[in-house]
Amino acid sequence: MMDWNMLSAIGACGSAIASFGSAIASLWALCYARKALNTWNRQEQFKVKLEFKRALLELEDAFEAMPDNWNSTQYRIARTGVGQQYNAVVHRVDDAAQLYFKKENLKSAYQNAVRAWVLCEGGIKDKSIHAEWKQLRTDYSQYILTGGNKNCYLSKIEKIYSRIVVFID
Repeated sequence: MMDWNMLSAIGACGSAIASFGSAIASLWALCYARKALNTWNRQEQFKVKLEFKRALLELEDAFEAMPDNWNSTQYRIARTGVGQQYNAVVHRVDDAAQLYFKKENLKSAYQNAVRAWVLCEGGIKDKSIHAEWKQLRTDYSQYILTGGNKNCYLSKIEKIYSRIVVFID
């Protein structure tokens, strides 16, 4: 005759072992999921840093295209010339009017850099980059209104993007 108490005890022991195995499997799955999320997080940080660096290089190119020195009077003349040329349906843009298009390109590149900065600002640990970016934004605001020499901005942009670490060993 079978002892039902013994069978119940064996069943309970088997159930406890299965529960323990299930808990171990759940912990393993949790660790694996955490590792996957950390990998995904690092990939996203990489993407936004890379995007900011790309936007800075685009901004640098836009600054390179600007004249070495310009002022707001030259820009107003260029803007007026562009408006008159479009009204007259002239297809060739003269050199003086090029300033208008170069400045518009610079403004667009700057807006792209600002958007990229917003995404990666929290991921950049180096506080000096934050300070340099803030200073570049202040200086850019003055430059875009009044003009000036582009060379000091080129060095500031280069200083920022050269310090952004995208790949970590």
